[in-house]
Amino acid sequence: MKTSLFEKLRQPTTVVLSAGHGAGDPGAMNGDFKEADEAIIMVDEIAKQLKKQGVTVDVVPHENGLKGAIKYVNDRYDSGDAWAICVWLTASLSIDSARERISPIKSRTIP
Repeated sequence: MKTSLFEKLRQPTTVVLSAGHGAGDPGAMNGDFKEADEAIIMVDEIAKQLKKQGVTVDVVPHENGLKGAIKYVNDRYDSGDAWAICVWLTASLSIDSARERISPIKSRTIP
């Protein structure tokens, strides 16, 4: 699978996942709903599914904000060693819709 024009970025050894928001930033809120909580749920599920496929996954501690996540990745990985992915829930997407979109990942084989 071609993933980058740069050879060094084609075969990372680890996928690093970070939930959007954190460090006191709840993201969008509606009553008890916090966007950050949903992003954490999605990151944890994605990590679980990737690990089932034999992918090495590192999850940035959820209490880190964006700056903390960037520092976490930069302190641990050299360029090309990992794909760092930040997961966000878009404001235009309902929670039920987001969960429906993630559900197929459970049964899909990662190439």
